[in-house]
This record gives sequence, C-alpha cells and structure tokens, in this order.
Amino acid sequence: MPGPNEDAAVSPFAPLLAELARMRKSNLTAAIDDVENIISLLTEARAVVAQADSDSPRIMAMTTLQNPVKNCLEKVTEDLKEVTKAQRGFGKALDKALPHRDLPMETDAMADQAALINRAIAMHLLREGQFNVASTFVRESRDHCVPLAESWSSTSVATDEDGDHDMTQEDEDGGGEDGEDNNDGATDDDNNNNNNNNNNNDDDDDDDDDDDDNGEDDNDDGEAGQQPADSAEDFTGDLQGKFSEMYSILSELKNKNLARAIDWARRHHARLEANGSNLDFELSKLQFLWLFKGPAVNGLPDDDGGEGGPDGPGSGSGSGNGSGNGNGPAGAFRYARRHFARFQARHLREIQQLCCAMAYAPNIEQSPYRHMFEIDSAFDDIALSFTREFCSLLGLAAESPLHVAVTAGAIALPRLIKYTTYMKEKKTEWTTAHELAFETPLPPGMIYHPIFVCPISKEQTTEKNPPMMLPCGHVICQESLRNITKSSRYKCPYCPMEGTMKDAVKIAM
Repeated sequence: MPGPNEDAAVSPFAPLLAELARMRKSNLTAAIDDVENIISLLTEARAVVAQADSDSPRIMAMTTLQNPVKNCLEKVTEDLKEVTKAQRGFGKALDKALPHRDLPMETDAMADQAALINRAIAMHLLREGQFNVASTFVRESRDHCVPLAESWSSTSVATDEDGDHDMTQEDEDGGGEDGEDNNDGATDDDNNNNNNNNNNNDDDDDDDDDDDDNGEDDNDDGEAGQQPADSAEDFTGDLQGKFSEMYSILSELKNKNLARAIDWARRHHARLEANGSNLDFELSKLQFLWLFKGPAVNGLPDDDGGEGGPDGPGSGSGSGNGSGNGNGPAGAFRYARRHFARFQARHLREIQQLCCAMAYAPNIEQSPYRHMFEIDSAFDDIALSFTREFCSLLGLAAESPLHVAVTAGAIALPRLIKYTTYMKEKKTEWTTAHELAFETPLPPGMIYHPIFVCPISKEQTTEKNPPMMLPCGHVICQESLRNITKSSRYKCPYCPMEGTMKDAVKIAM
C-alpha cells in the first residue's frame, strides 16, 4: 500500500514548489546591502580627499579604498550569481512541470485581438486592486503601439440615469435636499474610522432614511454626467476610483465595521432594489445582530445611545460606539426601531423574527431563533455580496473575466489536446463546426447558459433553433415543431393534445 507521502513525490509540482521556495530566499537583499557599503566607502573617501590639504592624504585614501571596494564588488557578483542560479532552477522546474504543448488549432483565434487581450489584463489588475501595475501596463501597451483606446472607448460598462459610470461624485454626494444629510454622514465617517467606533455612520439622521425611501439617493435629476473615456488612461483612472472605494469599504468590513458599507448601500438603495438585491437589508440586519452581541463580543462601548430614546436628542450621532443606539440587546432594539421600518414591504417576516428573538435575549442559544444569531461567517459572506453588487452597478461580472477564461481554458485544453492528438493519429477530421465532440467538465460556477436538448431531435437548442413550449406544457425545439406540423396543426408527440403553430410559445431558460 503506498505511503502517505508518495502522492506528493509523484506530483510534478513538488519540485516546482521547492524551487519556488529557493528562489524566494535568494533575493537581492544581500546585493543591495553590499552596494550600500560601497556607496558609504566612496562617500567617506570623497570627504577625506575634499578636506585634505596635500596630495599625501589623498593618495593614502585612494589606496586604502581599493581592497574594500574590490571585496564588496566580488560579494555583489556572488549574490547575483545565487539569484540567477535560483531563477534558472525555477525556470527548468517550470518547464518540466508544465511542458510546452502546441495548441490543438493551427490558427490562433486571438492573434488579431491584442487590444482586447490587453484590456482584459488591465481590467483584471484594476479588479485586484493593483492600480499602479495597471497604469504601468496601459502606458507600456500604448508605447508599443497597441490600439487600446479603440477597445476602451467602446466599453460595455453600464451607465446610470445620469449618463455616467453608475457611481460618480453626483451619486455619492446626493442631490437636492439630501445633500446636507450625506455631508453629515461624511463627517461622521471621518470621525469614526477606528475599531472602537465601529458601525457608526449608518445612523446619521432619520432624514437620511426618508430620502432613501423616496429613491432620491441616485440623483435622477443630476447633470448629464461624464462622456465615455477617450483613452485607456482616462478609463483606468475612472475605474480605479471606483475600485479604490470598493477595497476601502471591504477593508472596513474586514475589521467588522459596517458603517461605510451601509452608507454606500443607502446611497444606491433604489438601483440595488431594482436589481432585486437584498444587500441594504442584509447589512442593516448584520448591524442589528452585531449590536445584539454586546460589548463582550463586538468590543464596542456600552453607552445608552443618548437621552430621549431612539428618536430623542441623542439618537442622531451619539458618542461611545458611534451608532447613537447604544450596545447590547437594548441598543439593537433601538436600532431596529429606527431603521427596519423601510424594509417592511419585502422583509416583514424576517424583521418580525428578529424582534421576537428579543424576548429570548437572556438565553438566545437555547431559543428557536438561535440560527439567526450565528454570524461566524456573516462578515465574509456580506463582503462577497457587497463585491458582487458593487461590480453589478458598474456593469461588470462579480468575477474577473480573465480569471474565468484562464481557469476554464486550463480545464478544457488538456482534453482538447488529447482529442485532437487522437484524431490526427486516426487521420480523421473534426467535422462539427459549432460544438465540441466531448463535454468539458466545468464546475457549476462556470455554467452561464442553460442547455436544453430537444427530446425528439436530440440536438441542443440554439438562438436560431430555440425551445418552444406547447400548450400542454411539453417543450421541443423549433425545427422539430415544424417537422411534426401538418397544415399548420400538430399533435404533441408526448400527449394527445393538439394545437397550431401560433399556440407554441418561445421560451428563455
């Protein structure tokens, strides 16, 4: 029976990982230190020569400088040799673990799409927060005369009703009467950036809630907005600002501070709701649960939220935990009274459950609502939801298209290469033009289009041959429906129902 370590020895990536660890250790730190020593020796010798009144001290300084500088230069050479040796070893291990293979096609379909490829790379770098790398990449692509501007100026990034890229300063600042409230929110945000003042900015003013309910957060009456970017640099700068905001908010969520995320969701409440998103409510719900846990868990001060209760003088932007509601079950209850009302239309049942759970506050672990207060992974889940909705408002997919394409290609290419190699050995040709001769085992997360196979013709439906639903509820493809139709009437092949062509309905899955 094989030992537990035999699988790792067989893996072609084990030597590659070993060489990678070696290359990481062989860095240029030692070489940089040696160069710094040479600079120090030269600086000291220069000072001696400059201060000397005669030639004798100058000659002595230059003579004593030769051996130390020579030794340091030899050390730099040795350091560089070690780094180069490690890099070569990694390159050989990489070639051995991932040998180069010819593509199964004689022609490269992407050979003439350099601009689109560069755009995908730049977009990926922006989405990953590598803004400096993205700017450098775009600049160097332009220097190499790659026509980036054409592909970027016709970008498919969605625009909002202002004509801009969804979340510009107009949307962020608010419009009309709600501008003052949003400015107050920004002040609160600046004053509550540390961990002790978590979850604070979502309670700026009750007027904020009213404005959000009226859908004024998206500034429908704003100005004409920005024009499409004329160059790749303008476009990357525009998207960089958006993704900088996203990563800043994600950093706050990582520190369990919901304030900025809630503020962002409120400003875009109307558009999120139009997309069927529950992000605004989920953030407020998590804020409620986080306050309910109390200072022993959330680490927030146990203040009383100010005088006058939830609507009193101290409820606007209290001190202490910054929420203005207090902490613990009492603070969570005040928070619910102030902020859950606007979610009643869609989430009434869940709000009722949260409020009923207050009766079990002393022993919530033994209550029927225990599962609602298990939030171990809630902040990670809400961060993923926030990222998905943020990208959605920008007209982008939640995952990087470049990452999806590379991952899917890495899964599909081995089978495709194996298939084409087999076909060449048999001296046969691949005759199917629009489909593969085998199934690619992609994970469920990469299945973006539904697949319907006609039960009669056994063919997959296409845009030209869509699925058609008969009045009886059975579904067949359009070509099969035409084949069974006689004098504009047909009989369902699976039941006695009859009908006409106009009775069949084209469906989208």
